[in-house]
Amino acid sequence: MKQLSLLLLLFLMTGCASDSKTRLIRLGHGLDVTHSVHQAMVKADGYLNDLSEGKMRLQIYPNQQLGSERECLELLQIGSLDMTKVSGAVMENLLQTCAFSDCLFYLMTKNTCSEF
Repeated sequence: MKQLSLLLLLFLMTGCASDSKTRLIRLGHGLDVTHSVHQAMVKADGYLNDLSEGKMRLQIYPNQQLGSERECLELLQIGSLDMTKVSGAVMENLLQTCAFSDCLFYLMTKNTCSEF
């Protein structure tokens, strides 16, 4: 949820000027509509609508409607999609620096988590 909030804030800060009264932020992902992350995105849409006084909305495309996670990243790169939610493994293929973040979960045990 924290990452979703950070991504949402990032896109809010990057010029959303538009001629229409409502700015739609297109968000595509591969999760089912019953998944908790998708439900959090729907809730984020409500918060965004309230905070922007109806000037901004999330247009969510679940269930790989726009393609796989890799294809959503490609759409993001060319500007056809504003936001996406992808797994760490897909990000590793795009950015090698993301590969390190998955390693922490393999190394941590219940005892070592308290050290961080």
